Amino acid sequence: VRVTTVARTLVDLARHDRRDAIMAADAALREHLVDRTEIDRAVTGARGWPGVRQARAVLALADAGAESPLESLLRLAMHDDDFPAPELQFEVAGYAVDLAIPGWGLLIEADGRQKYLGPSDRRVDDALWREKRREQALRRITRWRVERVLWEDVEPRNWPRTAARLRGF
Repeated sequence: VRVTTVARTLVDLARHDRRDAIMAADAALREHLVDRTEIDRAVTGARGWPGVRQARAVLALADAGAESPLESLLRLAMHDDDFPAPELQFEVAGYAVDLAIPGWGLLIEADGRQKYLGPSDRRVDDALWREKRREQALRRITRWRVERVLWEDVEPRNWPRTAARLRGF
């Protein structure tokens, strides 16, 4: 069976759907299924194809530091809305934060439900309590804003409200 390379598949995906492409490209880089050179070569090989400019632009944003599809979509939305490029897995006060914009004093946690799910309600409560204490410590130690972004916050119809909140107004 003939198949395309990971890099070529990412280019094809990015030519047609930016959101799916950024999630796939971040994951492929993170899992070492492809490297930046392979992606660049595949984009160059697609010169003249429909959608290749879009592919080049979205794949240039791919980052192995993104740990979840939500982080990938959030970064894409921020890029499209002219936010400064966030730092991924930002270390501050002994904690790792999903994204940060240091110049704005902003820490962002991309919160999916998965990190709070456990086999019993007690484990969920413990996870929520640890996360609340962690967030309080980050605010106290850094004096930065901590914002949580959920899946629904990055949906196109909800993004303007989310962007305003992240900008602080």
